[in-house]
Amino acid sequence: MRGQFRTFSEWIFAVACVVPVVDRRAGTSHNPKCKNEGDDKSCKVRFCIHLVFRVLKNARSYRPQTLTLVIYIRSVFFKAKDYVTAGNAICGLTSVVCVIEDQLYWASFLICFAWIFDLADGLVARATNTFNEFGGEFDSLCDHLTYGIAPAALIYAVYSPWMPGEGVTPKVLAAAIAFVLPVMATIRGALFTVKPIKLDGFWVGLPRPASAFVIVCFMNSSLFHVYPEWTFPAAIALILGMAAANLGSIPFMSHHGRVWPRWVSFVIGITILPLPVLLIMGPISLFFGVDLIPHELFFDWMFFLVFGYMVLQWHGAPAKDWQRAKDAIAEWRARELP
Repeated sequence: MRGQFRTFSEWIFAVACVVPVVDRRAGTSHNPKCKNEGDDKSCKVRFCIHLVFRVLKNARSYRPQTLTLVIYIRSVFFKAKDYVTAGNAICGLTSVVCVIEDQLYWASFLICFAWIFDLADGLVARATNTFNEFGGEFDSLCDHLTYGIAPAALIYAVYSPWMPGEGVTPKVLAAAIAFVLPVMATIRGALFTVKPIKLDGFWVGLPRPASAFVIVCFMNSSLFHVYPEWTFPAAIALILGMAAANLGSIPFMSHHGRVWPRWVSFVIGITILPLPVLLIMGPISLFFGVDLIPHELFFDWMFFLVFGYMVLQWHGAPAKDWQRAKDAIAEWRARELP
């Protein structure tokens, strides 16, 4: 068996060694295409892309036995929607790697970018009619990784240099703040697994993506590092508030079984419209080395959208739907845990 999967093991080993390989092969001192030190990052990115295309180009030359495990997973477990959901998890994992590499801007961007996969997997599932229980559980775990664990790593990296004290004290304090969100998200996931509730048009408690977006976007906003004596304590209060909202039973309007009137859809469309433009002109252009607009504008607008949703969503649904949601939640809270 080890001989059959030798090439596949080499693939995994190559992926595990991508970062040091890129550092050695794509740096300015080893790559003549890099004109100066400022091109070092872009050369590393191009080398990564070249490495991926090279593997894909030579994939057919590998023995069929090496792909047996991949084909088995694909045929038994994965459908088209699950590959999209996996993109969510990959964004979360890459975000953690970016935190380790001290690339906090890109770590934050990947948490927000994962939302595209989070939305697209449902569209693909409806288009292909491939809803199943595995997909729901897989999506929930990917959300926990991307919107629970990855933001915690980012929070720790931001606050560990800022916390007071000496020695390990700042790190312990930063970890205590960072762990609040994933712990509450874990409890939320376990609670709704053993005590589910389905409420058309509403989420029970603040969804994990919304809380992650509020925190991540605020820590990358234009004002966060301008007035740190105010914004850093405010962000701690925001983290605690988002964690409490995760575990709370307050209804929040959902796009599943929409109950809001048409004017709300119009307002949502108008406010979301600038987001793709800011995405392209901001982080995506910056990734390719073109600095078109301030880096923080994308996060400023994203924070405005999500925080505005949290505050103004109370005015979107008719009173009868709110009452229906409150009655269902009261009945759900009265049930004992199994």
